[in-house]
Amino acid sequence: MLALSKELSFATKQDVIDALLFTQLAADEEFPDEPNGLDWFEAYKSILYECGWVYDRQNVTTGTFTSMAEKTFSLREAFATVFENNLDSEQATVLLAVLDKVAALPDNMNLEQIFRQQAALNVKGMKRIRACIGVVNERGSLNSASVFFDTRGSVGRLFTGREFAFSDLHGAVNAYFYTARFNAGIYGEYRADTVQWLGARRQSEHLEIASLTI
Repeated sequence: MLALSKELSFATKQDVIDALLFTQLAADEEFPDEPNGLDWFEAYKSILYECGWVYDRQNVTTGTFTSMAEKTFSLREAFATVFENNLDSEQATVLLAVLDKVAALPDNMNLEQIFRQQAALNVKGMKRIRACIGVVNERGSLNSASVFFDTRGSVGRLFTGREFAFSDLHGAVNAYFYTARFNAGIYGEYRADTVQWLGARRQSEHLEIASLTI
């Protein structure tokens, strides 16, 4: 899930979307059996850097994101804790609004399959749940957070009212957070190759769903 400032030019928005999409798909291709693992994330960072993104800050967290007294947790709660530990309240509000906008989409929209293809993966007999939320401001600065974990429980809808039981988890809840700045000049050297590599996936793998005003 990605929120883009309306102040960005159309060309820059497309470059940002293409570069981030390419980075995820290329990392998935490199580590198909362990998506979002530590090796995957190292590959992701390397590819993103080559696509013109300069890192400002990074944080990797492993653990649970609610009180141990709680028996269940939601993706929203996990993301809220990641944001609380890494962002000021205004920035956290923007990113949580992106998640809430997706959660509020009507059930009759054909989006669940799109999300499930990327967010609910079969890994070593488990369901690996992963989600990423990012926002790019008018200066091309990105705040991005990812949460992933393995569960033995049913998945159902991933966002709307979904609670995951700690007892169903295999391992811990993991989170990545980073901030980066986009350099269009560096990306320009790879733009043509990136567009060619993505091909039809430039249209099929991303979908504009709403206008967000905060």
